[in-house]
Amino acid sequence: MRARTLYVAITYHGYGHIAQTAPVVNALCARRPDVRVVVESAAPRAVLSNHFHAPFEHVECGTDFGMVMHDSLDVNAPASHARYLAQLARWEEEIEASLDRLRRHRPSLLLGNVPYIPLLAARRYGCPAIALCSLNWAEIYLPYCAPSPGAAEVHARLLEAYASARAFIRPAPSMPMPTLANTLAVGPVARIGRRDPARLKARLGLAAGTRTVAVFMGGVPTPLPLARWPRHAGVHWLVGGSDCPERPDMSPLDRTGMPYIDVVTSCDALITKPGYGGFAEAACNAIPVLYVEREGWPESPYLVTWLARHARCLVLDRAALATGAVMARLRRLWAMPAPPAVPPGGIAEAVGHLEAALGG
Repeated sequence: MRARTLYVAITYHGYGHIAQTAPVVNALCARRPDVRVVVESAAPRAVLSNHFHAPFEHVECGTDFGMVMHDSLDVNAPASHARYLAQLARWEEEIEASLDRLRRHRPSLLLGNVPYIPLLAARRYGCPAIALCSLNWAEIYLPYCAPSPGAAEVHARLLEAYASARAFIRPAPSMPMPTLANTLAVGPVARIGRRDPARLKARLGLAAGTRTVAVFMGGVPTPLPLARWPRHAGVHWLVGGSDCPERPDMSPLDRTGMPYIDVVTSCDALITKPGYGGFAEAACNAIPVLYVEREGWPESPYLVTWLARHARCLVLDRAALATGAVMARLRRLWAMPAPPAVPPGGIAEAVGHLEAALGG
């Protein structure tokens, strides 16, 4: 069997795009150990290595930025539009630079989640390209920036790139993307953790009856006023992605020495924002969720509606997050009937599409 090269281009807009891509690539490599993997992303290699199990070459650069964020909840629309206009001015230059990288690595297939420039470069290079994502940046960008001069051209360029892919795989839950004719719906894509609450509590020196709650707003830095949160007997908070106060009832999430997905799966609840990685992993690992409203983010309604069908979840307003008034919601969450975990069936479905495109 002739060796194939899979070139994976990933947006570094927090961790969600990495978490959505890696399970598919890992499963593909388990089936096809002949496949050489190259990962292009602005994410540090250490972050990628936490997700990708197969060996990979790292091209540390990024051709897109998603949206400029104030924090994990709020978009800086003017700054985002300015960056898109600046990129539009050097559009051809960026495609040619991406094309040069493809020529160096000679891919058999490009998988994008979900930068647009590499898709256009792949078309020029002559290799098939597949997009995989629950969103596309064209439909995220437009609601925030539509009134601004030049927004229609930016939107059209992004859509052109996504339409150029052989297929755009949409793992559940995803935006509907009616403007694209090449979409393929598949099931959820998520990592499955090892649930072991006793191990987690032993690592932290906690009593057996302690409730553990993970507080993680994603990969975009988001300061939280956790030092002001009230203390509750029998509850311990595991904090990720934010400064953890020096308190006996709080620990940094990475202090456990356990993989992130094992920690969260072993907790009694997760406090987070609407995002594909957190929501899909919660439903596929049967983790109860309190989620903070992410007003205006176009993908949110589809994520929230899906999670409400498949997992225990409740909304938490921002004022409660700021003050730590979360226990009443947590108790209500824990009293809800627990549905079964959702199988991450989208992994095998996506692998099937990639194998067909890879050939060999």
